[in-house]
Amino acid sequence: MSKQSTCAPTHPPTLDERIRAHFPHGTIYHSSQKLMDTIYERQMREMSSTIRSKPGWIEALNSKENCLSWVVEAKAKELTDVEFCYVLDELRYYKSLSHQAAI
Repeated sequence: MSKQSTCAPTHPPTLDERIRAHFPHGTIYHSSQKLMDTIYERQMREMSSTIRSKPGWIEALNSKENCLSWVVEAKAKELTDVEFCYVLDELRYYKSLSHQAAI
């Protein structure tokens, strides 16, 4: 009679697990309250999508000029400073994930 191990096999964390570890209360993409999709969340997702659709957006995060032009775009989309900073923080985190994946 063989004894089965009760230990689960270890695996590297999935992208979703890594995002949840970094943003435990949810992000604009992985909200813990999936039923509540406010206009503010939609505006932040739209701003994030606008930035990510630009060629070289990852490198552009380091450019003060680009970030200032994005601030103007965010104001035109009626995002508050706090909402825009959240979008930038999340984009920086996605940038860090892309660099880790390249290693």
